[in-house]
Amino acid sequence: MLILALDLSLTSTGYAIIESDNKTRKAELIKYGLIKTNSKDFMGQRLKHIVSTLQNFIECDYSFDAVVRESSFSNNFISATQKIFLVNGAVTYGLFDLGIDEIYEVHVTTVKKTITGDGKAKKDKVQENLAKYVGWHTYKTFDESDAVAVGLTWLIKNDYINNL
Repeated sequence: MLILALDLSLTSTGYAIIESDNKTRKAELIKYGLIKTNSKDFMGQRLKHIVSTLQNFIECDYSFDAVVRESSFSNNFISATQKIFLVNGAVTYGLFDLGIDEIYEVHVTTVKKTITGDGKAKKDKVQENLAKYVGWHTYKTFDESDAVAVGLTWLIKNDYINNL
């Protein structure tokens, strides 16, 4: 199974492409990175850049069995929350336009609990524990490692790989 996992953000969307092996029930991290946008660009330009980059992965490079993202949330930072909802909507539409009807979601607490055993774990602890599943990688930001953690959690929760 090949999945695209996302940690959506207007500034720096993290993505991870993860493959699970049915026989070994282990995961391999194929590719991960960031989709960065320029804060000086108009909102529409930034959303278009995120969506077109993701569409390019799907159209040109990979055939995914599933797309999964960290679930949307609401907090006291209304402006930031609104931007995340805009990114979620744009990505949902952009992927639907390519025939992806469903984007699965994983709640952040579930990610932390699955990867570290602690639903309130800090991002650095989550990042550190990823090595158990996909070996040691140097992540530029927590956006990258969060995307990997989201993908691994979904694979574990759907019984494609073993929880270590």
